[in-house]
Amino acid sequence: MEIEFKAQHYAIIFIRAENKLIAANDIIALINDLKFTDGTQLTNENREFIVQLIGEFVSNKRIFKYKYGGYVVAPKAYDNEAFLELVDYILSQVKR
Repeated sequence: MEIEFKAQHYAIIFIRAENKLIAANDIIALINDLKFTDGTQLTNENREFIVQLIGEFVSNKRIFKYKYGGYVVAPKAYDNEAFLELVDYILSQVKR
């Protein structure tokens, strides 16, 4: 599992969503279902790191990498504001 590509995918889900709360809940479910290739669960630190990476993609601090050619993703200021409003909620739901 490549954590950066997972975080990038989750950031794209968030950016493209019209309803950011639904996107946040989808991302929470995806992160909570993630496992390492050996089947072990992610630690809280791993989950927090994924959420941090998502924030970096949404805020344009990290550049999107396209694994297979891809398409252009251009986060808007609203996306970053919405993520910042929801980040505490997301973190509270991904920690176990």
